[in-house]
Amino acid sequence: MRYQKGVKTFAISSLVIISILLSILFVYDPLRIFHKPWLYRSYLQPNMREQALGIIKNFDFDSIIIGSSVLENTSSKEASQKLGGTFVNISLAGSSYYERSIVLKYLFARKEIKGIIYSLDSGGLFGTSTEGKGNYATSNWSYLYDDNPFNDIEIYLNNKYAKCLLHSLSKRRCMGRVVDMDRPSAWYKYPVNASKFGGLKHWFNPNDDYRVKSAYQNILNIIEAVENGEVSNAKDSKKKERASIKYLNQNILRFASSHPSTTFYLLLPPYSRLDNALLVQYHKSAYQRWQTSLRYLVAMSHKYKNIKIYGWGSEPFIDDMSNYKDRFHYSHKINSWILDAMASDKGRLTNSNIKQYI
Repeated sequence: MRYQKGVKTFAISSLVIISILLSILFVYDPLRIFHKPWLYRSYLQPNMREQALGIIKNFDFDSIIIGSSVLENTSSKEASQKLGGTFVNISLAGSSYYERSIVLKYLFARKEIKGIIYSLDSGGLFGTSTEGKGNYATSNWSYLYDDNPFNDIEIYLNNKYAKCLLHSLSKRRCMGRVVDMDRPSAWYKYPVNASKFGGLKHWFNPNDDYRVKSAYQNILNIIEAVENGEVSNAKDSKKKERASIKYLNQNILRFASSHPSTTFYLLLPPYSRLDNALLVQYHKSAYQRWQTSLRYLVAMSHKYKNIKIYGWGSEPFIDDMSNYKDRFHYSHKINSWILDAMASDKGRLTNSNIKQYI
C-alpha cells in the first residue's frame, strides 16, 4: 500500500512539474506558434524553417519572399515599394523546392497571397531533393505545418528549450535575437561574410576557414578534370528528365495552377560566371537537365499567366568577383538590383528568347 501511494505521488508530482514547464513555454512561446508575443516582441529564432509558422500566424502581409540564402538579403520594404503588396521575407537557407512547398501549402490554406518571389536555385532545376540534412531534416520541423495543431508543442521538447527553463528565458539563445523584420535572416552584415566581398583575395580571409579551402580545392579539381578531358558527355536519361519535370509540377506549378490570382516571380539567382562555367563545362549531365527544366518552366509560364520567370546571366556584374563572397552568394546590392529589374520586367524569359538566353 505504501509503495502504491509513493508511485501515485511521484506520478502526480511529475505531471504537475511537466504541466508547469509546458505552461512556461506556452507563455513565452519563442517561436510565436500559439499566440502573439507577450514579451520580447522584437525577437525571432534564427531557424526560419521553424520560425516561419509564427510569422505566418502573427504578422500582417499579403506577399512573401521565399528562397534559399541568396534571397535572405532581399528587403521586404523594397519589394513592397517596387512590386506592390506587403511583403515578408521567410527564405529558408539551403532549402529545396520540396521544403518550401511544405510552408507554401500551409500558407495558402490560411492567407490570400498576392505575390511570391521565389529563387530557382540550380539544385532544384537538375535535382529532386526532398529531405533536408542535419538540423534541417524535414522530420524535425515539417509537422508544424500539418493539420494537427496539438503536435506543435513537440518543437519545444528538446535540450535547447529544456536548458532555457533551467536558466533564463530572456537569454538570446532561448528567445532568439532582436531582428528587423525587413529581412530577418539577412547575413550580409555579419563581419565574417562582409569581409569576403571585394575580390577573390578576400575569399580566403580568414585563411583557416575549412569551407573556403574545401571549395577552392574542389574548383581546382574540376579545372584539372576539364583540362584533361575527364568529363562525361553522356546525355541524361529520359527517366531523370521526367523526374525533374514531376518535381517542378509538385512543388511549384501546382500552386501557380490552383492560385491564379497570385503572381509568382521565379528568378534564376545570378550566380557568378565561375559557377556557371563549372556547371556547363564539367557537370554536363546536370546542365542538360537544368536546360530541360528551365525550358519547361518557361513554356508553362505561357499557360499560367501568373508566372513570371527572370534570368540575368548576360549581365556584366556576374563577371566581377568582387560582387561575390563565394561562387553563389552575391552582395545585397544585387538583391536590390533584382527587385528593380523585375519591376521593369528586365530579364523576363519567354518562349521567344529562352533559346538565345541558354
